[in-house]
Amino acid sequence: MSNKQGGTSVATRKFVKYRNRKIHEDGSAEAYVSMADLGDIVATGAEVEVVDDSTGDDLTVLTLARILYERCREGYAVRPRDIQKIIVDGTKPRTSKAA
Repeated sequence: MSNKQGGTSVATRKFVKYRNRKIHEDGSAEAYVSMADLGDIVATGAEVEVVDDSTGDDLTVLTLARILYERCREGYAVRPRDIQKIIVDGTKPRTSKAA
């Protein structure tokens, strides 16, 4: 999967969250990625997707919310207006394509 960002194609990096709550980059069962590491990856502008190993559920939004929470606790500068925009944009009802 890839997304367009500023006219260039950005590949989505896939991560898997296991039952032991550890996150690994897909295809690398040995390389544990901490929440801080994942936050640093996102901060570079990379697209990420996090899925549950056992169910396949998409955990991306919950994981990113957790990273944001942790960064706020650590004193990172976060603009409330940006968060409000994300919440407003992200909670709009999806349009149905079924007719």
